[in-house]
Amino acid sequence: MITIDTVTTFQAIEGFGAALTGSSAYLLHQKMDEGKRLETLTDLFDTVTGIGISYLRLTMGASDFSLSDFTYDDMPAGQTDFDLANFSLSQDLEDVIPVLQEIIQINPISN
Repeated sequence: MITIDTVTTFQAIEGFGAALTGSSAYLLHQKMDEGKRLETLTDLFDTVTGIGISYLRLTMGASDFSLSDFTYDDMPAGQTDFDLANFSLSQDLEDVIPVLQEIIQINPISN
């Protein structure tokens, strides 16, 4: 028999999270119309009408769920860039950052 005690608190839950990958951002940003995307993001991140996801994991550079392989400082084979003169977030600017900005509008970062 399982007994559920709703009065006694054993631990607090700080929040729940998910990952925003290059592939999921691409699908949300490029393959959904604005209304459907807003509805989906609201269902996921709104704390009143949605499930209120409060943590979001982002990759640094490409992951196995990205549309292509890249780093933030890609160089031709054999070349290095220790000063990071070629550092660029250009890959993430296509889909990940625009979707992240929409998520922040729905569920702003709190202090």
